This record gives sequence, structure tokens and C-alpha cells, in this order.
Amino acid sequence: MVGEAIPFAAVDETRRGTSCLVAGKYIRELEHTRNSLMGEWLREDLFEKLGFLGRYLTSIGGFRLPPSPPS
Repeated sequence: MVGEAIPFAAVDETRRGTSCLVAGKYIRELEHTRNSLMGEWLREDLFEKLGFLGRYLTSIGGFRLPPSPPS
């Protein structure tokens, strides 16, 4: 099943950066499903604020992490 999950996750542009669960014969995309429930889970006011933060981070090219310390 993992062999089938790779094209399932890799070919569809809408799944960019998402996770897929593979459990036996079942393949499920997780992020879009979770996102559809977030408003109910967090309540709409907090969900809207988090959406604003997400759009802001996207507009600046993402959250930049500090460089790793030398090993």
C-alpha cells in the first residue's frame, strides 16, 4: 500500500505539504479533512485569527528558523 500512497500524495498539487495516513488498504489524506473541522474545534473567532497568521506567514515566505548550530 505504501507504493500506492506515494503517487496518491505526490501527483496531486493540492496535497503539497500534507500528510497521508496509510493503514493496510486504506489511504487517507489528513490535512484537508482536519482543516474542514478546525472552525468547529477551535471556534470561529480563534480559527479566523490563526488563518490571518497563516496568510501573513505565507506572504513573507514562511517562518524562517534560525540556522542550526555547527556540529
